[in-house]
Amino acid sequence: MWKYTAYPDQKCVSTIFNESLIEVISLIPVTDKSEWVGKERLRWAHLFNIPMAEEMPPGFPRNTVQASHETIATLYHMSFAERQEIHTLELLGPVFSKIFGERPAKATSDEVKKLLSIKTDEVLAEGAFGLPWFVATNAKGEKECYWGFDHIAQVTDHLGLEKPKPDNSEGGWRAML
Repeated sequence: MWKYTAYPDQKCVSTIFNESLIEVISLIPVTDKSEWVGKERLRWAHLFNIPMAEEMPPGFPRNTVQASHETIATLYHMSFAERQEIHTLELLGPVFSKIFGERPAKATSDEVKKLLSIKTDEVLAEGAFGLPWFVATNAKGEKECYWGFDHIAQVTDHLGLEKPKPDNSEGGWRAML
């Protein structure tokens, strides 16, 4: 779990068990989903000018939960607890040795698994049926739920965040990421 501190009035972003979500809501496997996901992936990459190979990576989807958690937690700790500048190339080596040193064992601990289960139950109680699922509470205390990356503009609108300017030479929508 991590929290983006630029907007302290907002709820934290949590990781959940996707498999548990699918099991609880009894999703029926969609046979053409991978084709659709591939098409949408390329559309979004083109829209945001993100380099993307036409073909999916071998072995996709991969379970990257542990690597993602460790990377974010380590960078966050180095920046805010140790007050290190984490944007320099010289720091990348030590960062990754910290990430893949002793910490992976903690990431798979019963405590972390329990927290993931709690967060999964919370998002299910909010009505989640897929990912990404956003629970957005604005500064007025108004809570709304949104599903899908394609609703990120509605999430930012609900939160009252500044809209991208149409005259931005980069397209403006990159700010939504």
